[in-house]
This record gives sequence, structure tokens and C-alpha cells, in this order.
Amino acid sequence: MKKHFLILFFVACSFNLFAQEQKPEPTFGRNIFSFSPVQKVANGYYSNYSGVFMNLAYERIFKNEHVAVKLPLSVSVNSPPYFYFMPALRFYPKKPGIVSFGFGPQLYFGTGNVKVKNLTRYNYYLQIDVADTTYTEKRIQSGTGLNLNLGITIPKGVYIEIEIGGMLAFYDSLFKDELLMPQYFGGSISSIFSAQGNLSFGYRF
Repeated sequence: MKKHFLILFFVACSFNLFAQEQKPEPTFGRNIFSFSPVQKVANGYYSNYSGVFMNLAYERIFKNEHVAVKLPLSVSVNSPPYFYFMPALRFYPKKPGIVSFGFGPQLYFGTGNVKVKNLTRYNYYLQIDVADTTYTEKRIQSGTGLNLNLGITIPKGVYIEIEIGGMLAFYDSLFKDELLMPQYFGGSISSIFSAQGNLSFGYRF
């Protein structure tokens, strides 16, 4: 009797361990709302605004869980305000579970008034340095680039994400000439290349 009890106990323990090993992975939602209190955007040395933004975003993961669309809207913390809309198409090599990594193309559109500072230049005719001047101008930008993200989902749908992106302008109202020939118009790579990064917190459902 004792032998039969030990055999039954062993079989029960084995089934329990097997059931635990076969426990299905937790399922996660395909909608993410997130907020970034600090987003840094760098896109040109002529403008003297800080480049610090706040970001609010919605991401929708498609049914196959390998493709998603993110729709973020950013507003600068300084005055006058500047706005960015940076929609991104994301590809997830592995279905986004507790940890997710994604990449994909991104567009960006920016608009707002910015304070622009002219650089000091030497006037050869007068043989003096021309003083710096600052003025406010309407700026409109658009471009495309690459977006990378690393996300973590912790219990109860709390979502944390680190995101970086590099973008190339195909239009900037401040640097129309520099975009065509930066080496001749006093521009630099910073006037056509933009980069952004942020740490965001959100809810996945």
C-alpha cells in the first residue's frame, strides 16, 4: 500500500511539473498609449531653441504581431512652441512579449516659430566682424529616416520604451539653399540631418 501511494504521489508531482512547464505565455494587448516627459531632438545649429520636447504617442500592433504603426506627437517645452509629428512603421522580428525590439522607416513633419541666430561673419569690404543677430521665423520641416526601439512590458500592462531615430530632411524652410549645396552656402550636415531620442512610459492593453 505504501508502495502504491509513493507511485501515485510521484505521478501526481510529475503531472504538476509538466503542467507548470506547459503553462502558456502571458498574452499582451496590441494597443500602447505612451508619454515621454523628455524627448531630445537635434536638427541644426542655426536655431537657438533647446530641442527639448514632450511626446504623446499611440501604437497599434497588427494581428500578426510582427508589424505595427506608431503615431507620436511632440511639442517643445520652450516658447514659442514647436511641433513634430513622426509616424513610424515598425517591424518586430520576434512577437513583442515582455521584451520587444523593433525597427522601421519613419517620416517626420515639423512646424512652428523658432528663434534663429545668424552666425558672425567677417565683412571683407568693411573689414569688420558682422554682429550676430537673432530673429523669429516660421520653420517647416519634413523628412524620412530610421526608427529603433526597445520596449519592456511589466505586469498589469505597464510599458516602458527607449527609442532613437535618425532622419534626413527633404525639405526645410530655413535651409532651402543649404539642402541643395551645403558646402557652398555655409551649411553643415546638421542642417539636413536630425536625430531624436526619448524614454517613454505607457499602458499596453
